[in-house]
Amino acid sequence: MEQRLVFMGGRRLYYQKDWPQFVNQLNQGLKPADSCVLFLDRPLEAKQIRALDQMTGVLCFALENASWSDLDEWPTYIQGYIKDPSNSRELEYALEQAKRNFELRVERDSLKFKLLLEKERRSEIMQSALELAEEREISSLCEKVLTKIRKLLSAEGASLYIYLPEENLLRFAYVQNEKLDLKFKEMKLPLDESSIMGACAVGKKLIHIPDVYQIKPEDSFSFNTSFDKASGYRTKNLLNIPLLKSNGDLVGIVQVINSKLEDDFSDDEIEIGRALSAHIAVAIETALLYQNIEELFEGFIKASVIAIESRDPTTSGHSERVALLTIRLAQEVHESQQKAFKSALFNHLQFKELRYASLLHDFGKIGVPEKVLVKAKKLYPEQLDVMSSRFDALILSFPEKRKYFEEIWSKILEANEPTVLVEDLKANLEHLLGHEYKILDKQIPLIKDEEWAQLSVKKGSLSETERGQIESHVLHTIKFLEKIPWTRDLKRVPSIAAAHHEKLNGGGYPYGLSAEKIPLESQIMAVADVYDALTAMDRPYKRAVSQEKAIAILRDEAKRLSLNSDLVQLFEQRAVYRCLLI
Repeated sequence: MEQRLVFMGGRRLYYQKDWPQFVNQLNQGLKPADSCVLFLDRPLEAKQIRALDQMTGVLCFALENASWSDLDEWPTYIQGYIKDPSNSRELEYALEQAKRNFELRVERDSLKFKLLLEKERRSEIMQSALELAEEREISSLCEKVLTKIRKLLSAEGASLYIYLPEENLLRFAYVQNEKLDLKFKEMKLPLDESSIMGACAVGKKLIHIPDVYQIKPEDSFSFNTSFDKASGYRTKNLLNIPLLKSNGDLVGIVQVINSKLEDDFSDDEIEIGRALSAHIAVAIETALLYQNIEELFEGFIKASVIAIESRDPTTSGHSERVALLTIRLAQEVHESQQKAFKSALFNHLQFKELRYASLLHDFGKIGVPEKVLVKAKKLYPEQLDVMSSRFDALILSFPEKRKYFEEIWSKILEANEPTVLVEDLKANLEHLLGHEYKILDKQIPLIKDEEWAQLSVKKGSLSETERGQIESHVLHTIKFLEKIPWTRDLKRVPSIAAAHHEKLNGGGYPYGLSAEKIPLESQIMAVADVYDALTAMDRPYKRAVSQEKAIAILRDEAKRLSLNSDLVQLFEQRAVYRCLLI
């Protein structure tokens, strides 16, 4: 048997009954090159299978035996089947079949690995596509695009160009390179075939260059070596992938630079880049559309602010200043370590929501009569003109009482100022109600009831009715803002803007909300709104106060629970008002 075994290729042959001897010889240092053949007439026990798993160079053949018939399938350790192992030709044939089976298993495992790898790559491509599709901010998207494609293609660097159809140019949008600290500088390239990027864009086809220093003479483009010379970098492989929409329109170009794993990008990597390019194109197109919509909406917001302030030119810039102050104070709240603001955190979308609410907080003034908005004194100019003409007529008709009428007129002008009405002055004028003089058979009153109703306003220039009209601007604002189909991230704009005149003590308007029902954003805006109203340029009905005086007034309002005292304190401590000086 031993001679025959040597003749069969130096393999050692064992039967199942020889298992102890077989294991013993292996333990004594049988070399892996000294392969063994083990003939089995029945399945191995579990501990034998575990021992066999630790061995190399062992071929197991099943002998003809009824014990195998009970199995549904052959055990994985069986490489073949043989009837008579003493027959050298049969044994040689079995060994050849075992070799072939082994090769097939290796090939199968290799295919399984490739399929698994392909599945993982496809999964990674789809995951990357989903992540890119979720990004709406164009600069963040550009960075993610290059990060993803560099990872998938194992590249040192990459750059992104976006097509500008209105100019027929490529805009250099972003760049990454792990070996160089590149400072991004935006530039534009023409669409012509003299450059690699231009040729890729014009032809809308992938351009793969294994070595940029060995470009074929028949190619229309050339490689600009100036960057390599200036930086000391060596550009070798370039993969230029056009980003196309489903209809074939160009969105941009991704240029991938230098493979990290091989001398050049593999066919698989090129296909991955090609597969991902369609997803990148859709993501960029969506982000650009989103950006255009945002720019359009920003334009609408600015136009709305201009429309508001055109009704009352004396308040020009108020909405913008309130927005600046509100966002700056909100940032301080976000960064504050104070206990009062521990849970007050804002993300960039919430800051945007608050900014829009601040810019549009007074939009409802469009619904307030213009003469009420710009009313500088207690009487409207036309009312004062009518009274002036009446007193002129009285003086002409009763010249002997000229001084008396002039004194009354002087008191009327004093009472017309939007200041606190002195009681003595009020009494002096009030007793004149009902006094009339006959001119040309017509009774002429010194002061009419409706005129006195205006002049007797205790403070400011507005009557109760007119003040109600001014305060109604909040309701108009709500009604207007609720008509806008806000996105999910901006849905609170109407409710934030609606509560900026509410007070913590419940004395605000339009709803008289209690402190816990007033959004923190509205409380922040209220501080900004009051501060700007106090310090803005002189208005016909009030004079501007200094920053110190305005802060003192804010403190008083906080003591009366009109404003949030923690916010007022933070506003003062962090000098939030300085943002208006930048």
